[in-house]
Amino acid sequence: MLQKLIIVDWGTTSFRAWLLDADTGVVLAEISQGKGMRALQRSEFADYARSQLDGWRLNDAEVIPVYLAGMVGAPQGWQQAPQPPLPKRGEELVRDIVPVEGMADTYIIPGVRQAGLPQDADVIRGEEVQIFGAMALLGRQSGLVCLPGTHSKWCEMREGVFTRFHSSMTGEVYDVMSQHSILGLMADTGAPFDADGFDKGLEQIEGEGGLLNHLFKARARVLYGDLEQSQTASFLSGMLIGSEIKAMRSLYDCGEGEVLLVCADRLAKPYEHALTRKGVACRHISAREATLAGVRTLAQLHGAIRQER
Repeated sequence: MLQKLIIVDWGTTSFRAWLLDADTGVVLAEISQGKGMRALQRSEFADYARSQLDGWRLNDAEVIPVYLAGMVGAPQGWQQAPQPPLPKRGEELVRDIVPVEGMADTYIIPGVRQAGLPQDADVIRGEEVQIFGAMALLGRQSGLVCLPGTHSKWCEMREGVFTRFHSSMTGEVYDVMSQHSILGLMADTGAPFDADGFDKGLEQIEGEGGLLNHLFKARARVLYGDLEQSQTASFLSGMLIGSEIKAMRSLYDCGEGEVLLVCADRLAKPYEHALTRKGVACRHISAREATLAGVRTLAQLHGAIRQER
């Protein structure tokens, strides 16, 4: 039985790590921010990981295993981990966990991919642990999980099986449109959330014309409509999140129960607002807590497999 566990969420722009009591899940120590992979050469990844984690590992009587999740397992990461096709149970996913060469008891958790027809292709890396974590935190085997972000994900679990998911470039399109398009001349991305502007965006997307047409309305409605320039960012957010939810409701049954929102607080507010307006029940789960619970769950499953061998 593991006594302690190190969890690392290592992405393109950030490095976060936690030392946990493996049995209770209590966080014993934390590194809240470190260098993302973009700030390092691939040849530096191993030394950097050791510099951050050896203080926890070398000062302990036992060898503490390290489990890494996120883009660290991508082709441009430290060491590539596979993305096996769905459906997958946690017990099946951990069989593709990759031992890191040159660093004892260190493992990279694989992502997953959506298989099928070429037009159905989709990939996920990092969020898969949060889906298993959200289920573990609530003691559930089934549910619909939305993970807002740069590339928002909607994911379905059925009786402990991760069955399918869909990605939407909601956050990235918001950044591009608000910073590198004509809308950037009007949108103040630092402005506080404006519920009225956001609601106008939700209503706009329900009309005819499609998203590309509606995006231009953000400019036209400021010039000759009822939209204040200070509302532009919230209006744009409302349109994009509304478009995402509208599309996902056509793919998933949102009436079966609440949608689990796994994200930071700042993203929970607009999604909760939009889902509530659409009559969809939702519950917010901290991305941090979902990550810790998910990796811990998968690490325990992986540990059981290692003992069998």
